[in-house]
Amino acid sequence: MGRGVIHLEWISEDIALLRLDNPQARNAMSHIMMLQLEQHCFEIIEKARVVILSSTGTKSFCAGGDLQDVRNALLSKASAQEMNTRMSNSLGAFREHNIYTIVALNGPAVGGGAELTTYGDVVFAHPDSFIAFVHAKLGVSPGWGGAMRLLEKVGIHRARQLLVLAQKITAQQALNIGLIDEISQEPQNDAVMLAKKLMDYPRESIDEILSWCTDPSSDREKDLFLSLWGGESHRKALGIL
Repeated sequence: MGRGVIHLEWISEDIALLRLDNPQARNAMSHIMMLQLEQHCFEIIEKARVVILSSTGTKSFCAGGDLQDVRNALLSKASAQEMNTRMSNSLGAFREHNIYTIVALNGPAVGGGAELTTYGDVVFAHPDSFIAFVHAKLGVSPGWGGAMRLLEKVGIHRARQLLVLAQKITAQQALNIGLIDEISQEPQNDAVMLAKKLMDYPRESIDEILSWCTDPSSDREKDLFLSLWGGESHRKALGIL
């Protein structure tokens, strides 16, 4: 089943923190960790408004899939399909359920680990971290849903460079192209501070805006504005209530 663990910690009743912990493999995702992620997601989508994705230590954020499991169990097509479905569905569930996702990048993110960064609505990265989509060098392509999200973040031209050249980019380079949002000496602490700040905003408006972002249109934008204007949260924010 593999080694490592994903810890689920609750910063508050609305803020969940997922922490990758597999130091023997640079926090790579083992099969058991993928199963744990799936189970944690069920709990998170029931309770959380914000989820923070982080990892243990400072040497690595995530090195992708744990090669021990890849060699032993994941080379079959059926196993690959199971992994693809489990990882894509688990991570994609946060957006589907309007849960704001913050990634705290404390070290290198390689392969599947680079894909994890694309799920962040906000990404804080330590200045010594780097990101590398090395899939092409390994004879594969992204399998955790990260390719499409990379396109959203950096556009087709940059995505083609990152995916085909498979070169690592520094935190500063990632910031310059919009792959991360802020360079931080303490990414997890800054992620927690931002999550707590968001708790001061009306839940109704945040949920509706996130919902619109998953299915945007001009008509829905107008309908959303009219549904929130003059509502209880709006009046309270203006000091009318």
